Amino acid sequence: MVTNGDWIKYLAAKRLWIPPTIACIVLAVVSQYNFLAFHTLAELTTICISYVVFSLGWSTYGFSRNTFLIFFACGYFWVGSLDILHTFVFPGVDIFTEGNANLSLQFWIVSRYLEALLFLVAPFVLMRGNNPYAIFIAIGLTSVVFTTLISLGGFPITIIDGQGLTDFKIYSEYIIVLMLTIAVFGIYSQRNEIDTEELTLVVAAIMFTMFAEISFTLYDKILASHFVILGHLLKIYSFWFIFQAIVITNLRKPYANIKRAEENLSFHIRNTPLGCISWGRDFRITEWNKSAEKIFGYSAGEVIGRHASGTILPAGIIDEINKVFQLLLDNKGGIRSTNENLTKDGKTIICDWHNTPIVDENGEVSGIASLVHDLTDRKNLEDQLRHAQRMEAVGQLTGGVAHDFNNLLAIMLGSAEMLEDLAGDNTEAKEFTDNIKSAVFRGSSLTGRLLAFSRQAQLAPVSADVGELIDGLNDILQRSLGETVDLKIEDTAGLWPAMIDTHQFENALVNLVLNARDAMPQGGILTIEAANVTLDEANAGQYEEMRPGHYVEVVVSDTGAGIEPNIKSKVFEPFFTTKEVGKGSGLGLSMVFGFVKQSNGHITIYSEVDHGTSVKLYLPRSEDGFIETEQAHEDIKHTQGSGRILVVEDASDVRKISVAFLSDLGFDVIEAGNGAEAIGYLETGESFDLLFTDVVLPGGMNGAEIAEAARRLQPNIKVLYTSGYSENAVIHKLNLDRGMMLIRKPFLRAELLEKVNKVLSNEATDHYAPPS
Repeated sequence: MVTNGDWIKYLAAKRLWIPPTIACIVLAVVSQYNFLAFHTLAELTTICISYVVFSLGWSTYGFSRNTFLIFFACGYFWVGSLDILHTFVFPGVDIFTEGNANLSLQFWIVSRYLEALLFLVAPFVLMRGNNPYAIFIAIGLTSVVFTTLISLGGFPITIIDGQGLTDFKIYSEYIIVLMLTIAVFGIYSQRNEIDTEELTLVVAAIMFTMFAEISFTLYDKILASHFVILGHLLKIYSFWFIFQAIVITNLRKPYANIKRAEENLSFHIRNTPLGCISWGRDFRITEWNKSAEKIFGYSAGEVIGRHASGTILPAGIIDEINKVFQLLLDNKGGIRSTNENLTKDGKTIICDWHNTPIVDENGEVSGIASLVHDLTDRKNLEDQLRHAQRMEAVGQLTGGVAHDFNNLLAIMLGSAEMLEDLAGDNTEAKEFTDNIKSAVFRGSSLTGRLLAFSRQAQLAPVSADVGELIDGLNDILQRSLGETVDLKIEDTAGLWPAMIDTHQFENALVNLVLNARDAMPQGGILTIEAANVTLDEANAGQYEEMRPGHYVEVVVSDTGAGIEPNIKSKVFEPFFTTKEVGKGSGLGLSMVFGFVKQSNGHITIYSEVDHGTSVKLYLPRSEDGFIETEQAHEDIKHTQGSGRILVVEDASDVRKISVAFLSDLGFDVIEAGNGAEAIGYLETGESFDLLFTDVVLPGGMNGAEIAEAARRLQPNIKVLYTSGYSENAVIHKLNLDRGMMLIRKPFLRAELLEKVNKVLSNEATDHYAPPS
C-alpha cells in the first residue's frame, strides 16, 4: 500500500533532482542569450532521454517482463521522433523546410496528445500480457498517420502570425491536461500492481507534464516567451522521471537484487558447514571456502590453482574420479559420489560429494561446482552402532546356547553321580566317572565365559581397590609370562575404589596378560598401568554405550605383533581367534568384554601392526570406601533330607536327574513337565513343602508364573528355581526379585541338597515377583 511517507521518501532523493536541475539551470542561462539555442538544446535533451528510455526498456524487457514500462518505452520512442520533427521545422532551424511556427506546433501538439494517450492507456496494459513488437508497431502507425496528415495540410492550424495561438491549440492543451488528470487516477487505481517507487515517478512525470501543458496555453508568441521557457524546463523534469522509472525498475533494482543475492550466496558459502569447492576444466581448484579448509586442513591460499590429485585425492581412486569429472565436463548432469579423500596431514576421511557443471551463457561447461560433506564421524558412529548390534545379537545367541548346553551338562553330571553310586568301590569305574565330571566342569567353565560375554554372568560387585588386586596378581602373572617377557606394573597408588566383581576382574586381567604374552612369542615388554580418569560428554560420545563420569582406567599394553585393522572389530566376538587350532578357545577377550560391559564400564583397544597393542578398561568409580571381601568355603555335607517336593522341568532327561537326586536324598518327589500339569497337582489339595521349577519353560506358564499360582493355592510353599542362565539373566528376563533362590545348571547332588535345605529351613527368603 502506498503511503504519504513513501511518496515523500522517493521524491526527496537527491539523486532524483540534481541532474535535471543542473540541466535546467544551464538551459535557463542559455535562454537569456539565444532562445533558438535554448529551444533546440531543451528539445534535444528530452529527445535523447526518450531514446534512452526506449533503449533501456526494450533491451531489459527480457528479464524485467514489465509490460507497464515497455509500453512507455515504445511510446516514448515515437514521442521523441515527433519531437525531432517539431525541433527541425522550428523557425530558425530550417532543416527539413523553411521555419514554420504552425508546422512546428502541429508536430508538438501531436506529440503531446500521444504522450497523454500513453499515460491514459497504461493502466489497461497491466491487465493483460502484451507483445512489445505489437505495441511498438501500433504506436508507430499512429504517429505515421498524424505525420502524414500534417504533411498533407489536413491537420488543424495551431498558431496564426500576428494573432497568436488558435483555439484548437489552446483547447488541445486543456484536453491533454484533462487526459493526464484522468490518467493519474487510472494509474493510481492500479497501485497494488505497480512498484511503489515506479508509481511515484510515473505520477510525478504526469504532474510535470500537466504543468508544462498549462504553461504552453499562456503565451501569445512562440519566440522568447517566458511561459515557453518554463514549459520546456518542466518537460525535461517529466521525461527525466520516466527515465528514472525505467532505470530503477529495469536496472537499479535488478542490480541491487543481484548484488543482494550475491552477498547472501557469499554469506551462505562462507558459513555453510558444507565445503564449497569450484574447479576449472583442468581439474584445478578455483574456489575454496572456510568449511573446505576445516574438512581438508588446507587454507585457500595453499590449494587454489593446484590439481585435485596433488591435494585431496588418494592415488587409488584418481582414474575413477577422472572419469566422473569428464562426465561432468560433458554436461551429463549433476553427479553424487561418496569416496575416500586425504587431508593435509595424510588422514583418510569419507566424503559425500555433490558435483554440478557450471554452464556459461553459451551453454558450454566452464567448470565444476562441488559441495562436500565430511561423513567420517557419521560413518564411524554407524560402524559402532552396527558393531554394537552385532555384539548384542551374538550375545543373545551365546546366552541361549549356554542355557541349552548347561541342560546337557546337567544330564551328564547327574548321570555321572548316579553311576558313582552304582559303581560303589569299583576304582576303575570311579576313574571314568571322574573324567566325565571333569569334562562337565570344563564345559561349565566354557558356558560361564559365554554367559560373561552375553553379560549374563552372575557378578558380586564390591567397592574394590584395583591397585591392590593388580599387585596381588604380580607373582602369578610373572610365572605365566616366562622369562622372555618383561612385566612392568606402574605405580597404582591413589586410585579411586571401583565397583567391580573382584574375581571376574582378576580373570579378565589374567586373560589380557595371556593374550599379550601370546602376541610376543619372541619376548617383549608387557606394561600394566592404572589411573583415575574423568570422561565428559565429548570424550564419552566417541564410544558406543559409554557414559560420562569417573572411572578407574586399567591399561594393559604389549610390544607384540599388533592386530590387523581388518580384524580389530572382531576380537571381542566369541570363538574368534588368530591362534592355531588347540591353542585358544577365542573366549578370553569376549569374557573380558562382557565383564566390563556388565560392570557398566567400557573397553577400548588400540593396536599398530608390528608395534603392539594397548587394551584399556574403564571401570566405574565407587562412591563407597574400599571393602575387603573374603569368600567363605564351607564343606558341603552329604546328608539326608525330608519333605514333599514338586519338580517342574520340560526337559525329561534333566527332570529325571533332578527327581533321582532328590529321591535318593530322602525326599518325596512329584514331577511335572509343564505349568498346567504342575498346577493340576497343586489343585488336588496335596500339600507340598517345596516347588523346584525351571525358570524358562516353553509355551504357557514360566517358572515365575507357576510360583505365583502355587503361592495362591498353598501360601506356605517354598520355591527354588533352576536355570541354565545366570541369576542376573533370570532376574532380568522374568522380573524376579533378587532375594529369590536359584541353582544354576549343571549342579552336583550335594549342591542341590544344600540349596533345598536352605530354602526349607528358611535360611533364605523366597521372594518372587510376577512378570510385568
